[in-house]
Amino acid sequence: MNPERLLKHFEQISKASEAVPRLRRFILDLAVRGKIVEQDLNDEPAVELLRRIGQEKGRLVKEGLRKEKQLPPMPEEELPFQIPSIWQWSRLAEVGFVNPRNSADDGLQASFVPMPLISADYRISVRHEMRPWGEIKIGYTHLADGDVALAKITPCFENGKSTVFEV
Repeated sequence: MNPERLLKHFEQISKASEAVPRLRRFILDLAVRGKIVEQDLNDEPAVELLRRIGQEKGRLVKEGLRKEKQLPPMPEEELPFQIPSIWQWSRLAEVGFVNPRNSADDGLQASFVPMPLISADYRISVRHEMRPWGEIKIGYTHLADGDVALAKITPCFENGKSTVFEV
């Protein structure tokens, strides 16, 4: 289905069973393919943004604040679809740190966010509990201000549980 056909038949489609979830999936699919809005070739190419991200990640690694794992380039045959020319495919680990680790005194009180406290709705503040670092340093992901958390285990992943941590 294309956007024009969707708009032409929207009234009829919106009354169908499972219409809202199907429309959400359709819109998300259009968005990740760069087809929601017309692409502006004057926009900064993604390669420039990825270069700046790489520099910042390098600084954090050099300062000992994060560890970096080198990844091989993405093979062309693994790319699932074409994207606009100013976009660039990358892995999450190329634009951030996946499962970062930290260290602290075991008795230090730290914020702990169990999955039930993360909403599946957009822009909902996250609540937290205080726990000793020694209880949570192993088996949980360590996050900091500005980090993005994305549930990676079903059913939380399927429900879209994610948040940006803000102090």
